[in-house]
Amino acid sequence: DTNGGIDEENFLDQPKMSVSKVIRKRMAKSTRMSMRSSNVIPGSSSGHLKTISRESFILMYPSVLSELVRTKEEKLIPCDLQFENLSLHVKVNNVETPIVNNITGRVKSGTMTALMGGSGAG
Repeated sequence: DTNGGIDEENFLDQPKMSVSKVIRKRMAKSTRMSMRSSNVIPGSSSGHLKTISRESFILMYPSVLSELVRTKEEKLIPCDLQFENLSLHVKVNNVETPIVNNITGRVKSGTMTALMGGSGAG
């Protein structure tokens, strides 16, 4: 399996995720991949958000994360993360279980955010 388990037929039909300008620059720099540009996300007052494909996000996430993890001597650059219509399904023993379904939200820089399931969700 050369595509990392990604369903290529339905891949581009998946919702898109948006990231701040800082992360976009780091992603493009660290992966040397061009990103599909689009309009500013509706309802966004800050004109610096762009949309990337799910495929780009998955491919670039490890390098973005490593770029954001810094030593104490280095200055951290704050960034916000916004997502729209995000769904996550986990497949275990050929049984697919939805974890989140079509959620939209924003994680603001400098805040602690947690996504929690119902009681007994594990």
